[in-house]
Amino acid sequence: MEYIYNEMRERNTLLVNKDGIKYDKLLLNTNPDNRLCLAIFSNIEGLHLDNIYTELEIVNSTCLYYSNNSIPTKGTLHFTLMQLIGFNNFNVLNNSRILEKILPILKELLPLKIKYKGVILTPTGIVLCGYPDKNINEYRDKIRKELFDIIKEPYHNNICHSTLCRFTGEVDIKKLKKIEEKYRYCDFGEVEIKSFNVGYGTWKLNNYEIKVLYNDI
Repeated sequence: MEYIYNEMRERNTLLVNKDGIKYDKLLLNTNPDNRLCLAIFSNIEGLHLDNIYTELEIVNSTCLYYSNNSIPTKGTLHFTLMQLIGFNNFNVLNNSRILEKILPILKELLPLKIKYKGVILTPTGIVLCGYPDKNINEYRDKIRKELFDIIKEPYHNNICHSTLCRFTGEVDIKKLKKIEEKYRYCDFGEVEIKSFNVGYGTWKLNNYEIKVLYNDI
């Protein structure tokens, strides 16, 4: 996983240097977001994020921050195992078939422990680097095999990240790079995921705007 994150960091550094950031003003809207995806996800809490939150808010208070509170001005901190249908290809499918195929795989994966260490600056935000205690890509491949004819992933997810913040306006890139470097090896703690939600989620993934199809895994 470390090799993957090193490559991801180098690639995103080049993108930020070349094209700057890409911000999403729609995330500032306090109304429910109608942009949806179909995903497997779990809310997480208990990480030590106060210091980096404080520094990021000084740099840009208009970022959308992900926390444990499901409120309109923030997103809910979470781990997404994978998007089955991405935002750009979203449509309602045969949910019973999807659940029938993937529930046994998810039950086999759980419980899952993830240690979070380090951050990466991307054109759209800052992500936390997660290190799982199981080979989650093996389980992702099992799901892809079962749903090969209907799955429409926006990208081939092979990492274990959680989004810390998304940009909603112009930011000071130099200051963000300093924060990235400062917290590159920071230990933010560990979480244990005991259940997954399968359902329609938004970019914020707040409780009042998602539709969970199954959450007792």
